[in-house]
Amino acid sequence: MNRKKIAALVAPVMVSSAVHAQILEEIVVVAQKRAQNANDIGVSVNAFTDEHLEALGIQEATDVMAFTPGATLTSSGQGIPIYTIRGIGFDDYNSNSSSTVGINIDEVALPYPIMTRVPQYDVERVEVLKGPQGTLYGQNTTGGTINFIHRKPDISGNSVGIETSLDSDSKISVRGFANGVVSDELAVRLSFFTEQGGGWQENAAFGSDDDDHGDQDKLALRFQANWVPMNNLEINFKADYHRDESDNIVPQHISYLTINPDADPSVLSFLESEMTARGLPDSGNPDAASWNIGGNTFGGQNPDGDFDRDNDGLLLSLRVDWELSFATLTSLTAFNDYSRDEANNWDGVAVSNWDSYNRTDIEMFSQELRLTSNGTGRLQWIAGLYYAEDEVDEISTGSGEYSSPQLFITPGNLDAIFGGGGAGDLNGDGVVDTDDVHAAAAGFDLFSTTYRQETSTMGAFVHTEYELSEMFSVTAGLRYTRDEREIIDSCTHDVDGVLAWFFQEAIFGGFAQFAQGDCLTVNPATFVPGPFNETIKSNNVSGKIGLDFRPNQDHLIYANVSTGYKSGGFGAPAAASWDSLASYDEEEVTSYELGIKSTLLNSSLQLNASLYLYDYEDKQVSAFIIDPVFGSLTKIVNAPESTVKGAELELNWYANERTLVRLTSAYLNAEYDDFASILFGQSLSATNNTPIDLSGDQIQNTPEFQHNLMIHHDIPVNDRLRAFVGGDLAYSDEFNALVGGHSAFDVDSYTVANLRFGVADMDERWQLTGWVRNLTDKDYYTGASASNDSIVRLLGRERTYGLSFRYTWD
Repeated sequence: MNRKKIAALVAPVMVSSAVHAQILEEIVVVAQKRAQNANDIGVSVNAFTDEHLEALGIQEATDVMAFTPGATLTSSGQGIPIYTIRGIGFDDYNSNSSSTVGINIDEVALPYPIMTRVPQYDVERVEVLKGPQGTLYGQNTTGGTINFIHRKPDISGNSVGIETSLDSDSKISVRGFANGVVSDELAVRLSFFTEQGGGWQENAAFGSDDDDHGDQDKLALRFQANWVPMNNLEINFKADYHRDESDNIVPQHISYLTINPDADPSVLSFLESEMTARGLPDSGNPDAASWNIGGNTFGGQNPDGDFDRDNDGLLLSLRVDWELSFATLTSLTAFNDYSRDEANNWDGVAVSNWDSYNRTDIEMFSQELRLTSNGTGRLQWIAGLYYAEDEVDEISTGSGEYSSPQLFITPGNLDAIFGGGGAGDLNGDGVVDTDDVHAAAAGFDLFSTTYRQETSTMGAFVHTEYELSEMFSVTAGLRYTRDEREIIDSCTHDVDGVLAWFFQEAIFGGFAQFAQGDCLTVNPATFVPGPFNETIKSNNVSGKIGLDFRPNQDHLIYANVSTGYKSGGFGAPAAASWDSLASYDEEEVTSYELGIKSTLLNSSLQLNASLYLYDYEDKQVSAFIIDPVFGSLTKIVNAPESTVKGAELELNWYANERTLVRLTSAYLNAEYDDFASILFGQSLSATNNTPIDLSGDQIQNTPEFQHNLMIHHDIPVNDRLRAFVGGDLAYSDEFNALVGGHSAFDVDSYTVANLRFGVADMDERWQLTGWVRNLTDKDYYTGASASNDSIVRLLGRERTYGLSFRYTWD
């Protein structure tokens, strides 16, 4: 019987012994930038091969987070991914904010989470490293690192493969590759990915005429060349292009809760009635959402009005490995050009409570040089230099015509002020509406924030592993990092003249003159509007010391102390004052971890477990501040002291020669020890705007328990065919999604089941797979968010099903 596929479901590969018992063999990872057996290194790492991704039914490689104990992946209201590992995440919606979890593609760091929405396909392996990565990786991170490793050109022969999938929402995806041998020294590989269709959201707005949303329109191409001109020299070139013109998912409105309790009660009542009158979704229908009929043009910047994307990017990299007599010299050069043009309905309602439009351009260059020892002695080492620079240019436009921070009287009140009977029709269009409120300088809608950010990072690192004896070895690493980040001409601008009029009349009482397009962010020292500029610099030394104990070849016990650092930065919110744009400080984590990796039951069971404690200083938190015009604003601030404690378990067991059981489990306790903040919906009046002490509160987006159980069974049909069936259960404990723990942002616990089944030939040339996701049609949601006065949830999908077919020619 061919056992390749069942073996691929765990990090170790299964081989057959003389008595047909199933044993676990090594999987090679590059978590420490050299090829090593995952179970022979004192590092907490979860590795997934391409066969894992296929067998677990993973369509997007980032979905491995759902199968990684202690890890979560959710999204901000504007679609920016939020990666959290062991309670350390960064829930900011700004494009220029770096993540606490590093994302690397073939060792090239992506500096901003928005860039990680690139499709990952033709993947050889995904590695999730947990804990501070303060020595080996170019972008210093406090939470961990995710490494995507693509398949490389193969000099051994020509091959072609294709896979296509169709799901119950009529979404079609096709991916494939062609590997060609040009000569004895050169091989090339062309890979592609496309995804089309699949609209599933139904617009609950009245008069929407069954408008749907959620169509995917993605295309990605990758070209690679591997050239070995000499035995000791290897050169790899890669060009990776993607285009994404998909719909942006609309979150589901769940309740009305004003961000501005100091607003006039009649305004709050008017806003709630407008939301309701336009049509709200049924919270029991995971397909239902509401968005503006006709979309939002954002004053002509988004001509078609659609809430969708027009994003693309190109990643170029050149890697050279030159084997010297004592070490291998590696040069890795990369350039990344990413462009974002997208509109989001963040509020989940059919009026503009908070819609956003972003045009973002990011250019990045990085260069790493390192030497890796290639001897066989007791001492192994890596030493290197790293440099990276990037530039972010963005214009971010917000629309909140029907929101408490941007509307100060109702149209009815305005009409009454002018005597009633339509006298409040100040713009002469025959109706008294919010346009007339704007004309009276008692509200506004559109505004744009523009800025440029320039960042540079320099680092020098060394990593050593020394074998003290057959049983003991020690690991030590050190890294020096210098970061410089500059925000240039950050300012909130008027778009259509309304905000300028509001500033002129309502803020400055007519004593200052403002025109359409003017910068309206005020220097608090002079009370004069103008662009904000600031430069921050930081220097850091981080490191790691670890001890590995191997009592025998089947067991490894390790203990590590490591530190990680993430530089400070800038938010880019709409702001009336420079104070709202000021930088936040760097954060640091000191990690203490004890772990064990054991191979048991005649090598049929692999058991890994770990305990950890993090001392977290100056955690960067998306909290709230007071802005003199926009009211309560989200801004990154620093929480002085936090503590994270946890435990993790991973078990892979061949219960018999054809059945695999995989269990992962995580416990997490993450809380603030010293932190105070303004909270969502807190009164901002002078007598009530004192920050609230949150010491002892749980850190947001940190479920206490997470579990995943997967079972896979292979069934031999005949000498040429095999069938298989498998499934998994994923459980996430309840948690709160917002700083301060307001009950409106509680995320309930949930358990989701998935099923997979199919048939394949023994030579693995083809495979037909059927799958069902959310088998029990469970109603659940993975996050909650505030959007001015609308509380929204990020819903899990209803039950979906589909077929996938794969074929490979050699």
